[in-house]
Amino acid sequence: MELKTLKEHIYNLLLAASNLTVYSVKAPTNATYPCCIYAFTSIIDKTDMQDKRILEIDYWDDTGNDDTILTASNAVREALDYYWDSSLIRAFLDWESEIPDPERNITRISQRYLVKGW
Repeated sequence: MELKTLKEHIYNLLLAASNLTVYSVKAPTNATYPCCIYAFTSIIDKTDMQDKRILEIDYWDDTGNDDTILTASNAVREALDYYWDSSLIRAFLDWESEIPDPERNITRISQRYLVKGW
């Protein structure tokens, strides 16, 4: 699957599941919080016919309260972990963590998924 198509697919899934503002790769300087930011990294394996990528999603809030991003990350996990769709995309949660931020009012959660396509 082309990266552009996969990004559009994941953007729509994140928007529907999280109810947050969604950005690809980097939030703008005037970002709306809470938000989630997602990015892909390719995994090159010449012995495998699958298109494998790492999907990293970071959830950010600037209110000092993590309830909104906890709810959003749980909703995305329910929508995306063990995900399978008709366009032959599969996703599995690989890692999830709270990320400390030096800014006192910023709360962050990060998730990493293995995404496979055919």
